[in-house]
Amino acid sequence: NNLTTNGTLRISSAAPILRFTETDNSKDFYIVGDSNYLSVRVDTTGGGNIIQKWNSDGSHRFYNTVGFSNDIDVDGHTYLDNVSISGVTTFSGHLLPNSAGAVNIGSATAEIGDVYIADDKSVQIGNSQDLKIFHDSSANNNVIEGHLNSLNLRNYNVNSTDIVLSARRNIILQTNLNETGIQCLVNGATEIFYDGGATPKLRTTATGIEA
Repeated sequence: NNLTTNGTLRISSAAPILRFTETDNSKDFYIVGDSNYLSVRVDTTGGGNIIQKWNSDGSHRFYNTVGFSNDIDVDGHTYLDNVSISGVTTFSGHLLPNSAGAVNIGSATAEIGDVYIADDKSVQIGNSQDLKIFHDSSANNNVIEGHLNSLNLRNYNVNSTDIVLSARRNIILQTNLNETGIQCLVNGATEIFYDGGATPKLRTTATGIEA
């Protein structure tokens, strides 16, 4: 039978219950009010069969898997303990941890895949962003840039071997910003300069060394 009212339907009790019986599947659902919350349940007890709950402080909690068939629009903060994403996730703002250094992306046993960084955007490392890795589109250069003290290239772990610098063309070592100290020319000489001079003090040749 149908129940029709043009006003307010009120159920008064210390723990009021509204019961819905699905007769074709012999299933009952309950709306329960108790201890300053309203819950949708599949039983009337305080066990684990809550579907969702509305608390008197305005919070809303789901207790089982929730499926959405369309977009979710969240205007405030969203706090999630664990998130599993099987598709593409798109952000229009910043992705920030609760505190500096508190969140990892991937782990030693669950590495992430490729990371794509746009031109002139950088990977910045350190509390003061003292190390940057980026592509400089204005000069079409790839840059590893240190902003404080030494920039060390190390390879002395017990399992490490050589350090190899390999280039399609020349390898040039400079000091004092742009003074060439050593340059290894493609298919040619290796030259050593003094104090950024234009003429090398030492040059290898096909037969030996020129000074």
